[in-house]
Amino acid sequence: RGYKPSVEAFNALLRSATLKQDWAKADEWFNRPDTPGLHPELGRLQPNGESFDIMIQAAAACGDMVRGERYLRLAEERGWKVARKSMDRIVRKFLERKESRRAHHWAHTLVKEGCRDVESYEPWVVRNENHKLRSEQVFAPSQIYDLVGALAKSLSDQGNTQTANEWLEYLVE
Repeated sequence: RGYKPSVEAFNALLRSATLKQDWAKADEWFNRPDTPGLHPELGRLQPNGESFDIMIQAAAACGDMVRGERYLRLAEERGWKVARKSMDRIVRKFLERKESRRAHHWAHTLVKEGCRDVESYEPWVVRNENHKLRSEQVFAPSQIYDLVGALAKSLSDQGNTQTANEWLEYLVE
């Protein structure tokens, strides 16, 4: 009593539960702010972008892609943009699992809608960033190029050459 809950403490609880892979506890904590009548001690506390990143990145790390996608969609519904690292982990995990169509969906979302720090990764945005000195870059274009290259290769390997070619066109635009 008497302490105002902070989102930093909330995120520490989420991080602790996800590190232990105690998903029941992590989900329970994440959803507590949605029921203020049952949990008045949380006041008006709400998950922030970092809260979503914790859940998404941990889910991808352990291969729970249903949970990872659920938190990505929930972040979108609530108007939060997640970190590029979260999107990268989701896309790469789908590629690792040979689910290139799902990887394509989330990579397309990243390119068109961006992430918390960058509004979009349209080809002209990445190209402009690539022409800056490294010390002036907001993001590393090579990371986007690597992700898109891996996606194009995976799509091609699975016989989806048309979509692979669209991603290759992205690289040369």
